[in-house]
Amino acid sequence: MNKSIMEAESNEDKMAEVYNAITGDFLTENPELGFNSALGPGKISTSLYKGLTAAMKQAIYDEQASQRAELKVFHLRTIKNKLKLLMSNDQNSLLLIL
Repeated sequence: MNKSIMEAESNEDKMAEVYNAITGDFLTENPELGFNSALGPGKISTSLYKGLTAAMKQAIYDEQASQRAELKVFHLRTIKNKLKLLMSNDQNSLLLIL
């Protein structure tokens, strides 16, 4: 009887170990794990880094879209200014455009 109880406990321990390994942060590649560095807040533990979170990626995409919009406005203003200079028929202004 004692042997069967020990075998049951051993099997239960093995199953718990397998379950914990499968659902743990290492095998599931939890991206938050790399951001909990012992070096302090905002530091990334490179040995545990698994990549950016979806929110971090979205923040980068949003910033890139904002920068593209700013660049488009800049180019439009530059073209507008060049056209104004062309319309002024000033010889010195034409040299600046070229």
